[in-house]
Amino acid sequence: MDPISTAEMIVIAGGTWSGYAPVQAALSARTDAAYALRLGLSDEERVNLMTRNEAAGVFITPQALAEMENSLVSLELVVIHVFAQTASAAGGEHILVNPEARSQRDWRWAIPSRGFENAIVCRVDPEASSVGRILRTRDRSSSILAVARGEADACVADVSYAKSVVGEIPWRLDPRPLPDEIWRDLWTVLVVPRGRLSADSQSLRSAVRQLSIDARSARPSATSVGHYLSLEESRHLILTGQVLENYRRWGGVELASTGDLLT
Repeated sequence: MDPISTAEMIVIAGGTWSGYAPVQAALSARTDAAYALRLGLSDEERVNLMTRNEAAGVFITPQALAEMENSLVSLELVVIHVFAQTASAAGGEHILVNPEARSQRDWRWAIPSRGFENAIVCRVDPEASSVGRILRTRDRSSSILAVARGEADACVADVSYAKSVVGEIPWRLDPRPLPDEIWRDLWTVLVVPRGRLSADSQSLRSAVRQLSIDARSARPSATSVGHYLSLEESRHLILTGQVLENYRRWGGVELASTGDLLT
């Protein structure tokens, strides 16, 4: 039996951004949930879940999609919803710096092998990879711990998530906001394989509608982290080509999208 279609439940895999918290809270109060969330995953872990048919779709940034473009071709991914836009520099991921870090021009970055962090570091420190200032880690939590232990100078992560990872290690990391031209591009989109879109369009439509309602019911304090888009706002960004423009600003070439589930 298809593990996703059971009881028409749509499973969506997400990452470590603290902006997911309001949706998770609203979802936990529901008795009629049309979707389930699996959060705390790296970009690669999310894609692997989708490949194994354990998630119908994933929340992901245009930056990660562009950075992983070549490896995602076989999935034929389609953007079906723009879930959120980072609301401010304080609401997005930060550069976390060890207090004993070297001069910024000599920083050694701790980042996983693929995904969002690679795209960000290539933009803020384009020479880091070519001169060997990259420490490859297993995942996001490993990157954070590497910086906390002084094995690397900096990483890119959500501050709340980083604090949960560090745990009993005294918090000494210095969070620095990303430049304006970067955090303003940090959108979270929902993508599904084209085959899933064809097979489960009605279940996906119900899930996206409920997801938008849950996100926009967030308390005002949550909206300082992310702007959660209405179906109308999401459809506008898709149909006017703004999602594709964002994707191409980060080196992507082609990204399919549809607003059909947002009406």
